[in-house]
Amino acid sequence: MTDDPLDPRWVAAVRAHAEATPPTPEAWAAIEERAAVDGADPADPRSGRRPWLLAAAAVALVVLGLAAALAVRCDDEDDGVRTGEPDVVVPTPETPVRVTGATTVLESPDHGPEMCFGGIAESDPPQCGGLPLVGWDWDRVEGEESRLGTTWGTYRVTGDYDGERLVVTEPPVPDDGSTPDPDAPPDPDFSTPCPEPPGGWVVRDPSRVTGDDRAAVQAAVDAEPDYGLLWIDRSIPVGGTGNERGVLNVTFTGDLDRHRAEIEALWGGPVCVSETDVTWDDLQRAADEVHRSMEGEPLVVAGLPLRVRSISSGNAWQELHIEVDFAPPGAEEALAEQLGVPVRLMPRLRPSG
Repeated sequence: MTDDPLDPRWVAAVRAHAEATPPTPEAWAAIEERAAVDGADPADPRSGRRPWLLAAAAVALVVLGLAAALAVRCDDEDDGVRTGEPDVVVPTPETPVRVTGATTVLESPDHGPEMCFGGIAESDPPQCGGLPLVGWDWDRVEGEESRLGTTWGTYRVTGDYDGERLVVTEPPVPDDGSTPDPDAPPDPDFSTPCPEPPGGWVVRDPSRVTGDDRAAVQAAVDAEPDYGLLWIDRSIPVGGTGNERGVLNVTFTGDLDRHRAEIEALWGGPVCVSETDVTWDDLQRAADEVHRSMEGEPLVVAGLPLRVRSISSGNAWQELHIEVDFAPPGAEEALAEQLGVPVRLMPRLRPSG
């Protein structure tokens, strides 16, 4: 337990809810109001700067200050940690949450059975770490493989999650991985948002549409603090050859006319300069902050713990992608406000039933 204070806005909102008898919709709305806010490019948009992807091992997070700041006793018999109506149970050893998720389960000489979160090493046998399973029995499942003391298989697992481990409560079933992930980001949109100019998309100077010319543009926009993303829309086949054929797109947070003129001085093909709400540097800064939480201080969002498995700056989507074990309701919006960039949480476990 820590004595670090929560954001005073949240304290006020939670106190308003907790002191309401019975809890009022207005108080819950205050909490929601406090929480509300507001990749890889196939064209290799950052020449010489690979899209940033960090995968980390399991980070055991603890509940910080929840009992003091967020606990609402519903009756004399209920000791669950609640954040209001509708009930939101935060996973703890005292209040586990019934969840379900599909992934590889692996047991090796180094550890017991674990759900593989955060990546799997494609060795022989495979290797991974993740969420420990309690009550797992290989004799009660089908489809497993074994090699050199390691046993693994892909299953849908249902059980009680307490933030540290999962207690199996139902027979696991083999999973072929065909169920789509509802939280997976859609394919990035590399179309051209600018309207077609009078006379169509044309090449102004055929001598300046080479790979070297595009690299010069990339170097120039990299130096701009309000730069967002660069890509080439190849669905409009004009300009150079190969990777340079199409409309060059660049986003900035402002001053679009100046940026367009500077880019057109370097690039002889068609150019679309459009506006974005987030810069490349914003995403990198936010990704660095989350990564530090994986190595040291845990990531706590509005008093709710998030167990982070991997992060990606998601530049092609202009948002931060964070893989977590479980995401309490409202965590995505609260984290976006905390980091100052759009966030997409991708929980591996979801409420069951």
